Amino acid sequence: MKQGIEYDKQAWITLFDKEYKDNQYLYHYTDILKAIKILNTDSLKFSKLCKTNDTIEAKPKIKLDENVECDNKRKSKIMDYFFKTNTSYIQLLCFTDDQPRRNESHVNEVKMYSDFSGRGFSLPRMWAQYAEKNTGVCLMFNRFKLNQIINELLEDYILERGSVTYINQFQEYPLESKTINYILSDAELHNSDIETTVRNQKFFERHKDFIKYNYLYKLDDWAGEREFRYIAYGDNDFFVNGISEALSGVIIGEKIEPEFEKIVTVFCQNICEVKKISFTCNGCNISNVHSD
Repeated sequence: MKQGIEYDKQAWITLFDKEYKDNQYLYHYTDILKAIKILNTDSLKFSKLCKTNDTIEAKPKIKLDENVECDNKRKSKIMDYFFKTNTSYIQLLCFTDDQPRRNESHVNEVKMYSDFSGRGFSLPRMWAQYAEKNTGVCLMFNRFKLNQIINELLEDYILERGSVTYINQFQEYPLESKTINYILSDAELHNSDIETTVRNQKFFERHKDFIKYNYLYKLDDWAGEREFRYIAYGDNDFFVNGISEALSGVIIGEKIEPEFEKIVTVFCQNICEVKKISFTCNGCNISNVHSD
């Protein structure tokens, strides 16, 4: 430990530990090159909704109220409106959450303090899919500090934040006649991108259920990701700067290249601890990593 640096020891306890508390941390998996960029710039960038790896994400999940009379031309305009909004304005910052605390009375002492299965940094699918087959990195953030940073920087642009709900079929947002008329008027009368952004955001502020139905629901095939999202609105790139203030730990994949392992430890030596993850048939383990 570096003199004067107080590391977060609560970050490295298991779900079986009686000191473990839910909802303290959020996790961001990424490949090694992106991780180095994040650590070097001390920032995270929001991504456009259309760039997610779920092909259904950017498709509007709406339906017209059965009592609304609407011809095909108006229907097309409505769909175009939301498709443009989804592809151009909606942005996400995505994390993984911990599983709830486990209260298994039969767990032995060794497992209680050595098996990190269920922690947000110990999900094999996430390491395979988002951290380049265990060669990347998982960044662990103090949830409350990160939330404070995002509020200070981007409060005016954040539409919603929360855990994703996983379902076997998408829900749709019903559009009433007055909503359709408002949207069509907006789409037909705006004069500039700035005005469009302002007017569209007012729609989202008035229709919180729309945000929930369209951006906080995913098919249950993705449930293993345990995703938590920040949802922002705007056409500029959004960055969360100063993230090192919220960084509680960095976990490197068990197949990371030695030179990259050294780079990560150097970046983090005055910020947080770095651990290396490994998986066995008996669970998930972490070990200390030291810079030379």
